[in-house]
Amino acid sequence: MKPSAWLKLLQLTTTSAYALPPPAGAAKTISPLGSTTARSGADNGASFSHLQTFDPPEGALLADQPTIFAGPGELDTQTGIRKEALWLTYHTATIIFVPPATFTQAYGFPKVHSAEIRGRGPSDVGPFDQQHTFDLEGALADISLGPTGEVLVAYSRADGSGAVNRPIVICHDPDGRGTNAGFSPCSLTPFDTGALNFPDISIGYDRSSATNARAYLIYTHRSVGSSDPNLFLRTCDTTSHPACSGATSWSASELVNDDTTTARQSLPWMDVDPASGVVGISWYDTRGDPANLAAEVYAAARAAGASGTFSPNRLVSTLPEASNGDYGDYTGLSFFGGVFFPSWADNSQSSSNLDAYVAPVSVLEGSDGDADGIPDTIDNCATQPNANQYDADLDGYGNRCDADFDQTYLVSIGDFNAFRVCQGSSDPSCAEMDLDGDGTVEEGDDFAIFSALYGKAPGPSGSKCKKLPPRDRSCL
Repeated sequence: MKPSAWLKLLQLTTTSAYALPPPAGAAKTISPLGSTTARSGADNGASFSHLQTFDPPEGALLADQPTIFAGPGELDTQTGIRKEALWLTYHTATIIFVPPATFTQAYGFPKVHSAEIRGRGPSDVGPFDQQHTFDLEGALADISLGPTGEVLVAYSRADGSGAVNRPIVICHDPDGRGTNAGFSPCSLTPFDTGALNFPDISIGYDRSSATNARAYLIYTHRSVGSSDPNLFLRTCDTTSHPACSGATSWSASELVNDDTTTARQSLPWMDVDPASGVVGISWYDTRGDPANLAAEVYAAARAAGASGTFSPNRLVSTLPEASNGDYGDYTGLSFFGGVFFPSWADNSQSSSNLDAYVAPVSVLEGSDGDADGIPDTIDNCATQPNANQYDADLDGYGNRCDADFDQTYLVSIGDFNAFRVCQGSSDPSCAEMDLDGDGTVEEGDDFAIFSALYGKAPGPSGSKCKKLPPRDRSCL
């Protein structure tokens, strides 16, 4: 086994979630009935401009579940520069009324449009081309662009039968907005999706380098007889399998959620950081509610490659959703430069309205010499495992490696005397001497740690808060 310092680990840090204001004049609760509208904003989302409206075809009531992706477009043969492109996918459906009071939805065929991006204003996008309609019915589509403009679309197969274990449909266009023939016939994934009518899915390309030619697929799976849908990831080597079709295209599944409960994971979304190839994932998760209804938003990250290390799952939302099961159809996520932004519909402030929320999540990569899940670059005890990062005196050195109670930068007889005074105590005034962070200064465990630290300086620490002598206690 390789030493832990060789492992590529990921640690997530989050800041508070915040609500996004709706466009001027728009209600907070938005109905999906009717057409799909594309909008553009060039001022960081403060306002949006209308681009184009896509009406459902004759006989269909809904243009539903739209999603967009911007990325590489066709290559300009005169300049040698690759253009940017915007892609939109959605599906159509018809609502069927079955007397006396039952409504069913007949799903249509997912569609895609694309447009060139020439700048950041609304007049610099479009026009959108004629739609391409896929040849298999379905819903819950996602779309992603590869490094040379190729396109992958994934969606859940739906034929109105109500059958479970529905396959996932994969559709591929080798050059996107280029001059070739367009999408090849779609294929069905060969792997089991379990006892779900519609597995929730998301797909993403790694565009970070030519050596990381890979696509990732996230999907939900529920075993027969279980109420616990889990979240899985598979990878596809797009050098060997550019269309990601067939039984040998996709890797074995990797479990994303790390809970050991019967919680429900649903509506995942993912993106791949084009700067690093790290995968960011977020989803709804009911692990905090024994009734399996009130959802919170969790996130995880995965290192790039055929097989990679997952970070621990991290809670992102600040409050659970109200437990009426109304979460909308999608979440969202965008990832660049080590920070990804999950977005979701949130009714925690009102059970009757859904607000749009977003929260930045930073991904820190690096070695972890003490294998405590904290990268050495931020670990306040880089050589002693302390996953809780407990630092009673707030000096940037965790208790586990800091027995320098008198702040002389060397553990000596004065520190020994301070330890003996607090031995056996659980008083908050003795928190610095609680070296293992269990709430009590013990003759056994804590004294053993103190003895190992005697005669040494505190640390080492990767914390930016660490103080060289003379230290203060202002690191918050």
